[in-house]
Amino acid sequence: MIDLSTSEVLERSGWLMYKRGAQYFQDGAVSNISTYRPTGKGTHIVAEVEGSRNTTYEVQLVFTERGMYQTGSCSCPAYADGITPCKHMIAVMLETIERFTNHTTVWSKKDRSAQDQEESGPTQPSSYQINTASSFVDQLMDQITNDDENLVPAAKEPLYIQFELSKVHSDARRSETVELSMKAGTSRLYVVKDPADFIDAWKQQKQLYFTQNFTYDPSQQIISEEDAAVMDQLYPLVKSQQWFDENPYFRSPASSGKSISLPNHFIKEVFPLLENCDAATVKVNSKEMPFEVIHDTFPEQFHLSKEGMYYTLSIKDNGFLGHTVGDSPYFSKHNKLYKLNESLHQNVIPLYNHLKQHTRNNQFFTREHIEQMAGTLFPILEAYGLLEMDSSISENMVRHQCEPILELKKDEQALQANLHFRYGDEQIHPFQQGRSKEDQIISRNMKKERQIMSLIEQANFHWNGEVLSLVNGQDLGRFFYNILPELEQRAEVVKDPEVDEMFNDIPSEIPLKFDVDENYGWFEVRFPTDDLSDEDIANLFKSLQQKESYHQLHNGKVLQLEDDAWSDARNLFEKLEIQSNDIQDGVMHLPKYHALQMDEAKGVTQSEAFRELVESIKHPEIANETPPDELQADLREYQIQGFQWMRALAKHGFGGILADEMGLGKTLQGLAFILAGRKDKPEAHPYLVVAPSSLIYNWKKEAEKFAPSLNVRVISGSKAERRTQMENLEGVDLCITSYPLIRRDTDLYMPYVFQGLLLDEAQSFKNHASQTYKAIRGIRSEQAFGLTGTPVENRAEELWSLFSIVMPGLLYDRKSFKGLDQGIIQKKISPFVLRRTKKEVLTELPDKIESVRYTELTKEQRQLYVGYLNEIQAKTKSQLKTQGFQKSRMQILSDLTRLRQLCCHPSLFVENYEGESGKLEELRAFIREASENGQRMLIFSQFTTMLGLIAKVVEEEGLTYFYLDGNTPSESRVEMSGRFNEGEKDIFLISLKAGGTGLNLTGADTVVLYDLWWNPAVEQQAADRAHRIGQKNSVQVVKMVAQGTIEEKIQALQEKKQNLFDNLIKSGQTNLNSLSEEDIKEILSL
Repeated sequence: MIDLSTSEVLERSGWLMYKRGAQYFQDGAVSNISTYRPTGKGTHIVAEVEGSRNTTYEVQLVFTERGMYQTGSCSCPAYADGITPCKHMIAVMLETIERFTNHTTVWSKKDRSAQDQEESGPTQPSSYQINTASSFVDQLMDQITNDDENLVPAAKEPLYIQFELSKVHSDARRSETVELSMKAGTSRLYVVKDPADFIDAWKQQKQLYFTQNFTYDPSQQIISEEDAAVMDQLYPLVKSQQWFDENPYFRSPASSGKSISLPNHFIKEVFPLLENCDAATVKVNSKEMPFEVIHDTFPEQFHLSKEGMYYTLSIKDNGFLGHTVGDSPYFSKHNKLYKLNESLHQNVIPLYNHLKQHTRNNQFFTREHIEQMAGTLFPILEAYGLLEMDSSISENMVRHQCEPILELKKDEQALQANLHFRYGDEQIHPFQQGRSKEDQIISRNMKKERQIMSLIEQANFHWNGEVLSLVNGQDLGRFFYNILPELEQRAEVVKDPEVDEMFNDIPSEIPLKFDVDENYGWFEVRFPTDDLSDEDIANLFKSLQQKESYHQLHNGKVLQLEDDAWSDARNLFEKLEIQSNDIQDGVMHLPKYHALQMDEAKGVTQSEAFRELVESIKHPEIANETPPDELQADLREYQIQGFQWMRALAKHGFGGILADEMGLGKTLQGLAFILAGRKDKPEAHPYLVVAPSSLIYNWKKEAEKFAPSLNVRVISGSKAERRTQMENLEGVDLCITSYPLIRRDTDLYMPYVFQGLLLDEAQSFKNHASQTYKAIRGIRSEQAFGLTGTPVENRAEELWSLFSIVMPGLLYDRKSFKGLDQGIIQKKISPFVLRRTKKEVLTELPDKIESVRYTELTKEQRQLYVGYLNEIQAKTKSQLKTQGFQKSRMQILSDLTRLRQLCCHPSLFVENYEGESGKLEELRAFIREASENGQRMLIFSQFTTMLGLIAKVVEEEGLTYFYLDGNTPSESRVEMSGRFNEGEKDIFLISLKAGGTGLNLTGADTVVLYDLWWNPAVEQQAADRAHRIGQKNSVQVVKMVAQGTIEEKIQALQEKKQNLFDNLIKSGQTNLNSLSEEDIKEILSL
């Protein structure tokens, strides 16, 4: 009889949980309830409860032989703590009270039904309700009567399982492995012939035939949760048969599939589960015994004795020794199973197994061995009562705290150490043998000793037979700054005063000093301290360069190079790119231009010479130098600043690039600079100006006009004439020659070191592979300056070519330059580039008004253009695919030129073309309108044939013109320019390449760019022939663009390149090529 009441259920669950469970009970959620009585195990009640979302949970209640509630379980997640009954268990408890006791529930289903009826009262259903109910019942009956499985299910019968363990000994290790076999049944137990098959059938919910009298049927039978937990644990083992082949050691030869051989890791998992099972047994000598485990004890004992100088530790032999069960925490002896706690398993079992392997189950040990175990293992054995020792040993056992003591002293550049461990009055020296009291046993704290010894080993100390020694600088640094602080936390450290001096001096900053040696042109970095020898400085730098963490000086002091101060110094040296060979006599010698990047370095002493250098370059106006009186011109303020900037750089042996926009008088600033230089050193070799051929006489004329005191010599004419001109330069102040001639005359310039080299239109040697560049680089001079409004036209690499002449080494070699971030380039060159625009400095200069005049192709002209465009599109596409861009580049550019010529006038390359050009007719109208308004024009074209066609139009309009192309002599260029500026003739027709630079044509107020060039800088130079100093009228610049043609694409490309110079000089963000494959594809719409 079960004794359970609702008050007991309420007490166990609490009101809230009881209320929820009662609701499940009232709703009839409990089903398949059944009871069974295992022998001697009281009464078990099993039921199913339908939860939320149609989930069914299994509930089991266990009652004692007297019918008192003992325990229960539920498969729901809420029953996690295993203590408080969940709502499903409460529902089953109430169902149990109703079915199997004489009590009644507080909320019985019968009472509830009556209550509902009483509250509702009689009602009369409608015909619709009756019809709906009939339809539902008919469908339900069809389903139930056609499906036997939907009949009211019978309660599942409990399936009892008995797990039998048998022990198998290993002769090799004398440890035990375990075989597990099974029996199963309902009214009686049957041998499970193959446990693997049975466990698989249970997991897969399949039937399994045992005998004629019994078949396992999961639909009719149910196993307990405890048994199911064991089966779940064994399932992966039986599914993976490969472990039998890999570990045959674990299977008994007699198993033949009737048992499962448990590997060690399964023993650890399965044994705790078997403790919860009702019918687990252990078979010993064919006798079955209940599976019972004794916890947290060990059935063996040890004995310690002494024989002579040695100690004997043995297992006490009481006739039979137990065995470990694999490497699990289980131990077997006298048919009993012990589960050892972690301390016993990890500390005692290794000792037990070690002694068991020896004859008579014992082992001899030295006193040192016993002392080590006395402070570690013996306390554990004694705590569990497992150790006996002879009185002669116990009386001499000393137990004191371990006090590590480390003594340190300096020995020249090395560190010596003495380590011992003090226990009371006794000391143990780990590196020495022998003690005064031979019978005394010290219980040593090996954990503490090993921690100290580990730190000593990490420090890389060496024992030389007398003392510990540390010599290497890196080892010393690591010991002082990393290991010693930890040792001081764990041990008493005694240091000689000299030891502290080896490492305690950590500077807040490194006392560096910047200086300048004007005699030798060096920027110097010094350590202004007497503590560092020259050799120290050289070696210290190597340590910093190799990014070592520590460095030892000659006096033994160890520097920590990872602290903030030394890290700052290392970063500074890296920024300065100092190499070992830059250090001489303890001083780092670098090119002076490095000083201009270091003026904001922190924590550095700066000499007066260093500050003067930096300030004179950053603020050249400080010197207040005025142009020489011999200069026959009144310089504008910005021109004076340019003169002062060049003088400041030259004073310190630097060069630079005067990059003023066209028309700001770079030639005049250059002449002022030359005059001042000649006054300083009249006996020196002359200055040399190299310029495009078209400009050499312009330089001569400007010099005669503004610097008449200079003795100027133009190097030109035949080779013989040029040789004669160069043979005797005594009394000459300025030589002028051209880039084409310098290429042929390198031998003539070799004997001279010119006072200065001025390179006009310096972009002329931007290609480092050209003969012009090589010739210029071979010229020797005290300093060099480039004069160009466009130091970069297409590629950043052009800048390297210029600076390799004017400031060699500043931008490294060409290969290294390519890897530089352009922000770094900008920072390096900024002190050596002076760039002003007209907008910035010539506020009084009239405006330059730029506009685009779009033109239409004529019908005949467009037919030719479209046909040719289609042809070269297909051709270019094929060439790019088969030959690649580089091999086909010249042909593609030639084809593009043809398209541009068609836009100008088809007759430029189409023979016998007699039609008109839309652009030329538009130009005719513009010329007529401009002349009527009194405007004087410069008309540029890159095609000389086109200039000829334009000349005819000019003549037809009754106007006069000057004409200039590449064949015009230099003297004639200067003469025609002067005549045009004085008002002679209406128009100046100019070849873009020949007249885009070096001309002063302020007599014009209108500039027409008839056809576009790839680079906008070239067009800018052309427009600046008129928009420059001396211009009194606003200048109109007109670009003529044929609409719907590649000229529009060229204009878009120009916009991309327009910012190239300013970006590199000011922000360092550009990286364009002159005309890339992508540009070609965009222009041709490929």
